[in-house]
Amino acid sequence: MRGGLEWPVHGQPEIELAGRIPFSSANILREYRHPTFALHQHQYRGRLVIGRRSFDLRAGDVTLTPPEVVSRYELAAAGYHWCIHFQPPAIPAGAGTFRLPLHLPLSGRGGFVTERMRQIAELSRSREENKLARAAAGSLLQELLLRLALDQTSPRAARRKETRAGLVLDAAKERLENQFHLPLTITDLAGGSGLSRNYFSARFRARFGRTAQSYLLHRRLEAARTLWVSSSLSIKEIAFECGIPDPNHFNKQFRRVAGLSPTAFRARPVEKW
Repeated sequence: MRGGLEWPVHGQPEIELAGRIPFSSANILREYRHPTFALHQHQYRGRLVIGRRSFDLRAGDVTLTPPEVVSRYELAAAGYHWCIHFQPPAIPAGAGTFRLPLHLPLSGRGGFVTERMRQIAELSRSREENKLARAAAGSLLQELLLRLALDQTSPRAARRKETRAGLVLDAAKERLENQFHLPLTITDLAGGSGLSRNYFSARFRARFGRTAQSYLLHRRLEAARTLWVSSSLSIKEIAFECGIPDPNHFNKQFRRVAGLSPTAFRARPVEKW
């Protein structure tokens, strides 16, 4: 385990759990031991101990924990991480493999990981009988693991080099993740970066696969979905918490994205977007 893990070039992992997990102040010093592989992207600073190895974490970093290995988090403050728990595909004799490190320091460059893990989580929320969605999620995870391994084969200087525009875009996406409940505009996100509004918008879509406005809306409605199925808050209260204070506008946007009203969605919490 010290040098990383061998992984098959071809194959499809089986995902058992995927989602965005909050770390409250009550659980930032916990130990975990999972029966599966666990891929995490961390959105906080701190330290993670995997077995006998210790890694300093910054927001955006990725780690891979092997099955039945104790991991321990040491965080200074609450935060959240994206996680995927999965079983590996079989590795036939003579099959090609690649090496995955336990820690990938992607701070400032991890926007593609966040977006891909979000997509995998959305697909994994499909019902058990939706084999097509589950297969698609497994394929996306394998592609992500390949890309992470490829990133690590680049020269160190090339891995750390990032254009100013890329850093601005990653910072903007991080702001959308953490401040979605605030009134944000393209001017706010691009302000002070030296990038024009049109250039910023075009590059954001190219980097993350959707416009900044669409990203913000989906982030707000993702939070609304969580509150809607896990709390007794009213529509008006949820709309306010998620940055859409007009209940009528909230209802309209929720129905457009989810395909049904908030009331109907609460009655069917297993449905995905």
